[in-house]
Amino acid sequence: MTPDGGALFISTESCGVRATFTFDADDVVWRKHGDWKLPFKGQAVFDPALDAWVGLSGDKRTLGHLCSCDVAPISSDASSTVQPLASDDAGAKPTAGGVASTGDDDPGRGSNPPPAWKLCKEKLFCQNPAEKHHGAALVYMGGKSKFCLLQCVYAVDENEMDSDDDETDPAYRAEEDLPRRHVLQLTTITLKYEENGQLRTAKRRRVRCYQLLPHARPLPNDIRAFWI
Repeated sequence: MTPDGGALFISTESCGVRATFTFDADDVVWRKHGDWKLPFKGQAVFDPALDAWVGLSGDKRTLGHLCSCDVAPISSDASSTVQPLASDDAGAKPTAGGVASTGDDDPGRGSNPPPAWKLCKEKLFCQNPAEKHHGAALVYMGGKSKFCLLQCVYAVDENEMDSDDDETDPAYRAEEDLPRRHVLQLTTITLKYEENGQLRTAKRRRVRCYQLLPHARPLPNDIRAFWI
């Protein structure tokens, strides 16, 4: 959403074709904004202190990192200036500078150019190889770039293993048949830009860990949370 709340930005990708659309809340109109995709997975929020959108990185290669993105300007004639991506542009990759590129000199060819974005250098989750990532969400807590990071992980529950029975030994059982425990981890973080413009965490503190009941386990990548 734009800082004034007047428009929503929504990115999609289908069959390798990327696009970003805007929804004007005042005029109730959809417009195609560009042939590129915002760098987030799930919802991003606007942080006034950073003057940028902040969210989870949507690139599998940077799973566990946050990123910030400049707020894209709203153009009144966006729908008339955008052309569909050609099929040979389907393999667009993020460049080292953080701008989505289709491989030619104009990453936003035939459309409004994609906004610049920055990747947080610290990996904030998916650090323990014994824990399997099940999903994450980022919640803006207000104040000066304060966020709460929620991550659901699961691991083999050794308390449910019978050490006297060889059939319960992980070596004799398929991974999907092993007893697991799901844990929801909450971590508060504060973000800032360094003098060189690099995004990093200023403060980080693990708040709580909660073991989830079997019926309360979320679907993969389907953690929903909000701040009140």
